[in-house]
Amino acid sequence: MKKNLYLIVTAITCLALAMMACNAATSLINSGNSGNGGSSGNDGGSNSGGSSNTGGTTGKVLFQDDFSDDTSGWGTASDANKSVQYANNTLEVKVFKALDMVYSNQSDTNYQDVHIEVTAAPNASDKDSYFGILCDQQVTGEAFYYAAVSPGGQYVIAKAAVAKDDVYLTGGGDWKTSKLIPVNASSYKIGMDCAGDGTLSLYVNGKQVDTVSDTTYTKGHIGLFAATYKKENSTDVNFSNYVATSLK
Repeated sequence: MKKNLYLIVTAITCLALAMMACNAATSLINSGNSGNGGSSGNDGGSNSGGSSNTGGTTGKVLFQDDFSDDTSGWGTASDANKSVQYANNTLEVKVFKALDMVYSNQSDTNYQDVHIEVTAAPNASDKDSYFGILCDQQVTGEAFYYAAVSPGGQYVIAKAAVAKDDVYLTGGGDWKTSKLIPVNASSYKIGMDCAGDGTLSLYVNGKQVDTVSDTTYTKGHIGLFAATYKKENSTDVNFSNYVATSLK
C-alpha cells in the first residue's frame, strides 16, 4: 500500500524552522514552537486478532478537545496540496496531493505514559488512504511513533526517525490486515497507548488490535494525521473527540 513516500515539510506557525530537514516525508501543520515531520510506509496482509482491552481510558484526563472552539490551537492551513480546518465540531484534514501525509498538533507539550483516542470519519476517502494518531514526537519533529488505519482494514504501528526510512514495528515489519477494523466504515474510534516503558498499542472501536515494543522515544508531543496513497484528492477525514488520558 504505502511505500517509498518522499514528502515536503511545510511547517505552519513554526519558529524553529532551522531545525527542520527537508529530506523528511511529510507535509505538516504545527501550532507549537518546534518543527514536525515524518514518513509513511507499505502494506502487508496477514490477519491479526485482538482483545477487548481499551487501554488507558479510565486514567486522568490530560488533554481533550471536541473541536467546537476553532481557537483551541490546532495547526490549520490550506494550499494546493492540503487543507486542515475546523469544521462542524471536527478538525477536517483533506490531502490533495498523492503520496502525501499531513500532521496537526495542538501544542508542544510533552506527554509520557499516555493513552490517546480520537474518532475519525473517512468520508469518501480511498480505501488505501490512512489516518490516525502520533505520539512521542521529538523536538526535531521528524521523529515519533504513529498508529495508522485504513478504510481497507489495514493498520500499522511504526517509528519515524530523522533522515531514515520508517520502521514498521508490527509483526513482519509491514502493514497488516485485521478483522477488527471494519472495511469502509463511516467512522473509526482509534486509540493508541504510548507507554514510557516502550509499549505501543493500537485500538479500534474499543478492541486492542496489536501491541509492540520499542524504547527509542519515551515522551513527546501528540497529534493526529491523514495521508494519501497513489490517488490525488483521495483523503478527507473529519476528526472528533480527541482525548488524552494518563496510563498511570
